[in-house]
Amino acid sequence: MNVVEEGGLRIGLLVVGRAEAGADQKLGFQAALDRDLDAVVVVPERVRETSETRRSMIEALSRQGAEVVVASRGRAFTTSFLRRIPFWENADDRKFDTQVLLQARAAGARTVELAAPARDGRERLNGFGARVRYVLHRRGLLYSRNYDLAVSGRKYFEKFDDPASSHSRIWAWLTAHGVSARQVLELGVGDASLTRRLFEAGAVVDGVELDTVSAELARPYCRTIVVDDLDEFRSAKLRQRYDLVIAADVLEHLRDPEFVLSELRKILLPGGRLVVSLPNVANLYVRLNMLFGRFPYHSKGILDRTHLHFYTLKSAERLFAKSGWIVTERDVTAIPFAIVFPFLARPAFRPLMALVRASTRAWKGLLAYQGLFYATPRDESGR
Repeated sequence: MNVVEEGGLRIGLLVVGRAEAGADQKLGFQAALDRDLDAVVVVPERVRETSETRRSMIEALSRQGAEVVVASRGRAFTTSFLRRIPFWENADDRKFDTQVLLQARAAGARTVELAAPARDGRERLNGFGARVRYVLHRRGLLYSRNYDLAVSGRKYFEKFDDPASSHSRIWAWLTAHGVSARQVLELGVGDASLTRRLFEAGAVVDGVELDTVSAELARPYCRTIVVDDLDEFRSAKLRQRYDLVIAADVLEHLRDPEFVLSELRKILLPGGRLVVSLPNVANLYVRLNMLFGRFPYHSKGILDRTHLHFYTLKSAERLFAKSGWIVTERDVTAIPFAIVFPFLARPAFRPLMALVRASTRAWKGLLAYQGLFYATPRDESGR
């Protein structure tokens, strides 16, 4: 990507291939953000870009206050707009162009159209499919992450949106066992929603979190919040001992989870409990993808691209046994259909969702989305 200065703006000039237009633009957009450019001008490969077209797009950005400019064979976007949309969630192919323009509509971006975009038959078909998903998302019938503007710029998401999620199930267990006045250590505070609930219920909470933004979210609810890499975790760094240690959606991200689990035994008070949630890689969704030769990484979920380890329910049990823990209680969560298809959260579909949960409990290894484990340290007798 070449960088030029025109119209008082620092602009990245990006030429993209047609087959992988989306992948090229994702990398180019991210490079522009990383280099603190003001805007990006995109033209397809094999299209002769005229200086007049480029000047017109840049003028619309600099003088007309546009955030998005559409030309017949070119696009221009300000980086302030790109920071507001989850463009990494878009397709890697030519559907990307339609998706980013729909994101602009959803974001209310100031758009200037210099000429109608030129599209062939395949592009029209791709664009139609993207528009259908956009409409379904806006009407709450089918969730699409690329049209959820709250995704942009957020590393974590509200953990209690789904009443059947791992965090919701963990919270139900915690409240049933009592948290008032308990000493609690939370590893990986994420969006701080669990931290806040613990604090409001009267627990004394300490947290360890690598992400500084997440740490600041949790700080009002913590006695102490330590900004540190859990891969470098040492129990000696903590001066307290705890009734509860919570590692929800954390261990799969670590280089050596066995070592961390071993260290956690040293800071648990007598009678204390470890609470862990882990995704089940043997879930039906993953099995079907593997059957057809796919392993589709995502930005969250079982195949989160930041996961370093993958566990089945059985291999998770071995993880605890090897690191000196006895699992005393177990639970599972179902595939979050109500997140993907929001209409399923309506009262009329409660019997169907109850059937999904019952099926998950019946065939845990195949249908469980996450496993929940409540453990105590193995005592000296080897129990």
